[in-house]
Amino acid sequence: MSLPIFLLCIIIALIPLVLSLNITLESTPEAFQSTPISLRRDRYDPSEFVLGAFTLNGSVAATTNQVVENFTADRIVNMIFNCTTPFGRSDCILLAWLPQHVPRNNFAQSEPFSVKDGRPGISVMPSKSALLVTSTVPGTIPTTSSPTTSTSTSSVPGTGQSTTKAIPTEAVVGAVIGSFVLLSIVFAAVFIMLWRRRNRKLKESAPSRAFWRYLDRKGPPISRRSVREPLPAYTAQGRTFQRPTVRPPPLRLPD
Repeated sequence: MSLPIFLLCIIIALIPLVLSLNITLESTPEAFQSTPISLRRDRYDPSEFVLGAFTLNGSVAATTNQVVENFTADRIVNMIFNCTTPFGRSDCILLAWLPQHVPRNNFAQSEPFSVKDGRPGISVMPSKSALLVTSTVPGTIPTTSSPTTSTSTSSVPGTGQSTTKAIPTEAVVGAVIGSFVLLSIVFAAVFIMLWRRRNRKLKESAPSRAFWRYLDRKGPPISRRSVREPLPAYTAQGRTFQRPTVRPPPLRLPD
């Protein structure tokens, strides 16, 4: 009973990996500048979710979380990061979770990436309470975190490297099937070992056929002569007498 329950727990744990969209950074993000983020939809992705940026230690790395609605096709959204990573370390990550859940219960995430310092003279550095996060898809309503918004004079893309890769569905399905086959082999091996041990104990407790054959082989040789029966006795006048034995004549060898 424990093996099917264990496999069910593994499948439930891998469901968020299967239902994961592809989150890709279009350019190397810079602090306090709008950075395009590409969202590639999978057939099992939800139509509404929240996209946010965090550091690996749990701090918020973006000014405002991006609410994605009517997600039925690939989309590009813009996000502004309010922190930088020292020494170029990849300490930031993008998370996607359902609106009724918390970021910890996310169903998709990007690979860790770094955020560079904003170049002076290119954009005006706004305050943390006056940042704008918009969506580039027509039909969506931009959201603001404050009545005062920031403006950017120009946008200089970075190196243009993609820092995130979604896990393919085929790889996840293959991992699930491989783990099931491996656990089945282990379970079969344990069952065979227990079955052999039980049979060995039964054979040791019961008499062995070889033991009886050994006793038959070590027994006295079977004589060709018939076993002499006790001589008949009779009683006469209160006394018991035995009939005399009649000895057979000696065998003669042929001439």
